[in-house]
Amino acid sequence: MRRQLAGYRPQALGLFAGRGISHRVGAASSAIYVSRLPVPPDTQEASATLRVDDEAELAFWQIVTGLRTVRQGVDLTQNALSSHLPVRGRAISEWETGQMEPTLQHLMQWCRALDQRLAISSPVGELWQGPSRPRAGETWESFERRRLAWPLRNRRTASGLSQAGLGQLVGVSRDSIQRWELLRVPPRPITLVVWAQKLGCSVVLRPVCDRGLV
Repeated sequence: MRRQLAGYRPQALGLFAGRGISHRVGAASSAIYVSRLPVPPDTQEASATLRVDDEAELAFWQIVTGLRTVRQGVDLTQNALSSHLPVRGRAISEWETGQMEPTLQHLMQWCRALDQRLAISSPVGELWQGPSRPRAGETWESFERRRLAWPLRNRRTASGLSQAGLGQLVGVSRDSIQRWELLRVPPRPITLVVWAQKLGCSVVLRPVCDRGLV
């Protein structure tokens, strides 16, 4: 997979560093990306020093390239896929080539249109379950966010890590961690990856029919 991403990586890096959105400071092994443009209101994060290292970057692009591979595998064009999403085919092209980062809502919808789901994986590759079914009246999007947030919240509390302590590791405020755990606002996709990473977890792409996913 790493070899497959070799030619794709410069475009991926452009998402965070090439469009004036952010730039890297600090050591390459533990980079900090400093936001230069406002984050969309529905994903607003209080801190602009998100700690994105190479491992997190690769994990995010494995999700993106995984979705691209699934789309190509079922012979679906970007325009055809866009008919199942609230975006045009050009947006999908920009997501797949790293010109633009989708919102978490769009990423989840993108996954759903291809019969895929985001999941939280333990360090040994076990899928960590959140709630198994929506609450009465709960929207699909809210349920999916809760399904991802609960294992991360449980992991944090089990490890004795405070929200403020986790925020320092991720590069955001305590309030941001609290809002994500309470589903008040969604994190950006790359932020979700870093959030999981700092807890020893991974965000992975899995088919909806995979064992352990409901």
